[in-house]
Amino acid sequence: MSKKKPKDKPEVEQEQTAEAEESREQNLANETREAELAELQEANAELQDRFLRLQAEYENYRKRSTQELALRYEDAVVDVSSAWLEVLDNLDRAIEASEQVKTPEGKKLAEGVELVRRQALDTMQKLGIEEIEGQGSQFDPKWHEALHHLEDPELGENEVVQVFKKGYKKGERVLRHAQVQVAN
Repeated sequence: MSKKKPKDKPEVEQEQTAEAEESREQNLANETREAELAELQEANAELQDRFLRLQAEYENYRKRSTQELALRYEDAVVDVSSAWLEVLDNLDRAIEASEQVKTPEGKKLAEGVELVRRQALDTMQKLGIEEIEGQGSQFDPKWHEALHHLEDPELGENEVVQVFKKGYKKGERVLRHAQVQVAN
């Protein structure tokens, strides 16, 4: 059998020192990797936070853009419809004038103008535009503009007696106030 030769003391110390040095280097490498991992995790969390914020900003932008587009559409409908209100008034006047003519041609003219007026009102209705209640309704400064006041005990308080010019609205938005005469 072969016997191992005992190592010298300096040789053992050298090996232990080398092992300790290697262990220290390994611990240092582990600590460095852990520090790098912590930095990467922190950077990842920061990027994720930035991404979530950017995503929320985009969603807010998209909602705001959609709302602005809808408001622009509403404004365009109101502007164009307001311009056509005078045309409706003129159609009403043409119907009244043609009804004065008792000839068959006058009746045909009145019918034709009435058909055009109905078509215009149908188009306005499709756009969500309604006529403001007039004669017989309660006066409301939100919808009506009082041009004259009438004292009559037979009529109710703040009752609209006569409509001088029809008013129109789209939802809660007034295109033109109804110009009316109010009793009491």
